[in-house]
Amino acid sequence: MKKTHWLLGLALLPFLDCLAKGQEVSADKKKELAALTWTDPAKAAAEDADFLVQGEYGFTNNNSAWGLQVVALGGGMFDAYLLEGGLPGLGWTRQKSRTRLSGVRSNGEIELSTDNRSMKVVLSRGKALVSKDGKTIAELPRVERYSPTLGATPPAGAIVLFDGSSADAWENGKIENGLLANNDIATKQSFTDYTLHLEFRTPYKPYARGQSRGNSGVYHQGRYETQVLDSFGLDGKMNEAGGIYSIAAPKLNMCLPPLAWQTYDVDFVSAKFDGNGDRKSPAKITVRLNGIVVHSDQDLPQTTASARITKVTAEPGPIFIQYHNNPVYYRNIWVVPKKEVLVSVKTKKLLVVTTTEGFRHGPAIVAAQRILPELAAKSKGEFEFDFLPDPGPRPNPGQAPKRTPDMTDAQWAEKQSAFESSSTKAKADLGIWQSKVKDAFQQKFTATELESYDGVVFSNTTGELPMPDGAAFVNWISKGKAFVGMHAATDTLKGMPPYYEMINGSFAGHPWGAGGTYNFVNHEPTHPVVSMFPSEFPWRDEIYQYNNFNPASVHVLISLDMAKSKPQFPYHVPVSWVRNVGSGRLFYTSLGHNPETWENETYQQHIVAGLRWALKLAEGPANPNPSVSAEQALKSVAISASVTLGKDARALTEKAFSKARANPEWAAKMASEADSYRKLPNEQDDGAESKKAKLMKQLVDEIEK
Repeated sequence: MKKTHWLLGLALLPFLDCLAKGQEVSADKKKELAALTWTDPAKAAAEDADFLVQGEYGFTNNNSAWGLQVVALGGGMFDAYLLEGGLPGLGWTRQKSRTRLSGVRSNGEIELSTDNRSMKVVLSRGKALVSKDGKTIAELPRVERYSPTLGATPPAGAIVLFDGSSADAWENGKIENGLLANNDIATKQSFTDYTLHLEFRTPYKPYARGQSRGNSGVYHQGRYETQVLDSFGLDGKMNEAGGIYSIAAPKLNMCLPPLAWQTYDVDFVSAKFDGNGDRKSPAKITVRLNGIVVHSDQDLPQTTASARITKVTAEPGPIFIQYHNNPVYYRNIWVVPKKEVLVSVKTKKLLVVTTTEGFRHGPAIVAAQRILPELAAKSKGEFEFDFLPDPGPRPNPGQAPKRTPDMTDAQWAEKQSAFESSSTKAKADLGIWQSKVKDAFQQKFTATELESYDGVVFSNTTGELPMPDGAAFVNWISKGKAFVGMHAATDTLKGMPPYYEMINGSFAGHPWGAGGTYNFVNHEPTHPVVSMFPSEFPWRDEIYQYNNFNPASVHVLISLDMAKSKPQFPYHVPVSWVRNVGSGRLFYTSLGHNPETWENETYQQHIVAGLRWALKLAEGPANPNPSVSAEQALKSVAISASVTLGKDARALTEKAFSKARANPEWAAKMASEADSYRKLPNEQDDGAESKKAKLMKQLVDEIEK
């Protein structure tokens, strides 16, 4: 630990008092204060009362309306940031409000407020009481979060760079109290492509500011820096924790408070060169800070400013840990090199099906048949498509003609004759059409033929396709294959349980028609499959609702925002989700009815990202998150109740969330009951209130009781 004694603290007390009172302090004393450093949490807690106040306040699930991050500034002074939707990684994103408050410790109490004092926070006994215009809006407990990858065990094939026993893997390596010091050290071994895990702890320096507060950095190949800094509570810039210094800011500031152990998990791919030494592609990096993706396949077009190796070449380079006048410590560092042969992976091959036994989304299918090959060409060999022969629309004789009052006998006879002729032809054509479809499925969906594919895509398929064996198909996917469904893939094989249970939904109408623009919630903007969408966004498309949807089976990524869309109903409408199917993967998106959607670059990025994730070319969570569906259902109940029963939607939502946090089983049951609203009739029985109205009252009563 850097020498910092409680006696020094006593000597500085007069200056701390000046700071708290806003009085001027000399430059020398400011410098002396800024040097105060703790590297041991126990000593920090014993010697500075502010240490036990700073940190995070909120809830460690996705059902919180607010989160609070409190930053100690020294001498009883604090800044705090009130985050709409919860703590970072648990609801708050850059698109939601972030309100700054400040204040000082006075007479044993800590009160923070905005400049206009409309928002206040009182910190006391491990809780934050949040009020707006004098009305309490939240009571948040102090929480300590831990990275889900903390203590990760090195996998087979890993090179352990530091486990506490030796610093021999490092040039200039030095161990202090069992930890690796950041002494401008570099690995003795150089690397090309790899996965890296390391854990770091920044010091507690409450009086320091900006780049003087826990500064260090991890340089990949000595060229590209992932910044290490105590930037807890700050904006999340490229020169702060999670940033790629001088290149890219993180999608989210996932920095934890100082003296908390934090993790970097990095997938690094070096720049590639051709035989002439010309660069074919830049280096790429995916970075997880404390388990959350903050960069996904980020291009690194040049080296970091002040990099140790300034020229980008095909040569490998070391992992370098920077010393920047701050005692930052590291532990549990290991790297898994990727063999060069794995960089040029075998092109993944997918079978695309656009056949329709029911309604045909003709323009969207035509667009998909053109755009999917274009996306494959842009993938630089990652994936390619093989299209199942599609004979086009199912022949249909149409409706039998009806005679109008002004029609003569001759006209009617002519109309009947024309219909009989077209009907006879359509029936003959239908037989040929069905034979072609059946032959195509019988040929491609055999166990032997499927083995030549890495996955299957259903793009706006509909109806009862002649799948030879639905259970065998699902079993094939479960053995490590990919399934991707767009829009009407859920309006397909609704009579085949193995299929609709796998895709986790069957089309049950679209109250939100193709001509409307609706609003959506992106629950996980850091997930690679939906990282191209903001946390809230409008979109023009047709949106389905579903039967056979089980929230406990999938990881929901996007939902319809019932509060900002019409019509409004009291249930959850998921829009995009992912799941594991055995050792295989499934990605589905309801978007894709309109051909304009297919032309949209953001949608194309969504499809490519979903394909890459399903093919295991990208990583992102797939664990079921039923709490998201429950949360959206409860919000939708509150919105509908505000319209039909005159309830306060915000107050009802907060009460519902509070009960959901205390009893997740109750929340899941409420979501299921709310979903039953879809199946109830609108008509009244003998003048009595409708069953839907009765259910709405029951749901609201259950929340309010």
